[in-house]
Amino acid sequence: MTRRLVTVEPDASLAEVQRIFDAKLFHHLLVVENHQLVGIVSDRDLFKALSPNLGTAAETRRDTATLNKKVYQIMARHLWVLTPDNDIYDAINFRAC
Repeated sequence: MTRRLVTVEPDASLAEVQRIFDAKLFHHLLVVENHQLVGIVSDRDLFKALSPNLGTAAETRRDTATLNKKVYQIMARHLWVLTPDNDIYDAINFRAC
């Protein structure tokens, strides 16, 4: 577990998420609204949401428009949450539920 958190709001653009992933080398970002965890977005979620033509000669305005989508459109909302008091066995048992 890490204590160094980087978060985004649900209305953040996918371009912002992409910049964070590129700069921080993270694979997941917590989505927070009003100091409440509301979702998570992964680099795989981002990859699926963006046009595969971005950065290629075939790129069109429609492709670049995918960067304007919002985090709430692609984030996972059903989260499994553990506290720092939980141990690894809690995580294993929680995952098995």
